[in-house]
Amino acid sequence: MNEKTFYKLTLALSVLALVILVINISLSSGLRSKQEDLALRRATIASGVQLSQLGQNLVRSIAETSIKNNDADLRALLMSQGITVKKEDAPEKTKKSAK
Repeated sequence: MNEKTFYKLTLALSVLALVILVINISLSSGLRSKQEDLALRRATIASGVQLSQLGQNLVRSIAETSIKNNDADLRALLMSQGITVKKEDAPEKTKKSAK
């Protein structure tokens, strides 16, 4: 190979390496942004599960209090949200979701 051909080949390979470097940088920054988005979604899901459990416990407590105190207002509040309270049991909706 003569010197001119070797120079052109070396130049072409270095340009190719730079192009690959730019592509790699852009893909890694896009991946980092997607990882941050995924972490945020996971945190949202985890907090939703905790809030769901809290809500179930709150409904159960309100239902038990309404039964103990024979409080019609609390029962009406629960019924307005679609939760039926029986005197012998905890609320039906809470029992179904606990299974």
